[in-house]
Amino acid sequence: MIRLITHNWKYKAGSVVLAGLLWLGLVEEPELSTSVLAPIQYKNLPKDMEINSDVSDKVHLEVRGPSSKLSPAMLADSSVLLDLDGVKRAGDRTYPIDAATLVLPTGVQLERSVPAQVRLHFERRLYKEVLVQARIRQRPDQGFEVVAQVVEPSRLRVVGPESRVMRIERVETDPIDLDRLAGAVETFAVHAYLLDPQVRFEGDGSVKVRVEVRKTAGSPR
Repeated sequence: MIRLITHNWKYKAGSVVLAGLLWLGLVEEPELSTSVLAPIQYKNLPKDMEINSDVSDKVHLEVRGPSSKLSPAMLADSSVLLDLDGVKRAGDRTYPIDAATLVLPTGVQLERSVPAQVRLHFERRLYKEVLVQARIRQRPDQGFEVVAQVVEPSRLRVVGPESRVMRIERVETDPIDLDRLAGAVETFAVHAYLLDPQVRFEGDGSVKVRVEVRKTAGSPR
């Protein structure tokens, strides 16, 4: 009896393993549903155009598929990819979020998207030079005054959607404290700040502010 079991045992063990693998392949994997927060990505945006829309940068996707494909690791690279190649002029365009715009693992399907579409407003890209104004937060100590204040460079170039850039005439620097500056000349390295988040500096927005302080007339020496 033992010899019957052990005879050609390697082939018998292989047959058992093969049968097990075939059985696993035939057993249907359960299909589940889940949700994922997917980022919106864009491609082929014309170089002379800007997106001027206050839209969310992510959408909520409800998807279904084999349980092994719905793990967080498998869905980590899911995204919405919108092709902007057809944009030729300023204005509004609506993009549906469907299977054609989604990047999902093979075998995973979209149930619904919230929102179901994205509307983008396109404007021409505009460059403009604007005045830089130093922002003084703390004035000099009593008995001293500012006699010279020079910002270098005095103007910075900004870029963004045309309608937003047109509204900007000047920008301010980070606050500068002069309360400890008495009778001296000092240069402060600071950055200018843009209030509109959709407008940006062409460079890093850094400037130098040269300030000269001296005693006011009649002040005790």
